[in-house]
Amino acid sequence: RSWLAFRGYECVLFFRSIVSIGYALFRGDVEIHLRQFLIRQPYRRGGVGRSAFRFLAGEVWHNASAVQLDVHADNCVALLFWRSLGFQGQPEAMRLTIASQQLNADRLFRWRPTAA
Repeated sequence: RSWLAFRGYECVLFFRSIVSIGYALFRGDVEIHLRQFLIRQPYRRGGVGRSAFRFLAGEVWHNASAVQLDVHADNCVALLFWRSLGFQGQPEAMRLTIASQQLNADRLFRWRPTAA
């Protein structure tokens, strides 16, 4: 909660039906800093993370022109995932320019901002 209350971050929860399957923690309007992005283990490796990110880009970040995130250099799975979405750069400062992407929202997800 301190990320939300004191650091100006927003949180989006991802649901499938009524089950919470992940979240994204971010701040910014035009330049998005994606601090945390998590899809629960049972829902990984089936396109859920990709759909969740596309939902953010298409439905939540209306004014965004770029997304920046940090990935641990030794987290090969995460690096492959983010690069498959078009992120470039070194793990400590990966960046995606949204305007160059054709991202569509996945209708399986709805977002619910959490209370601060």
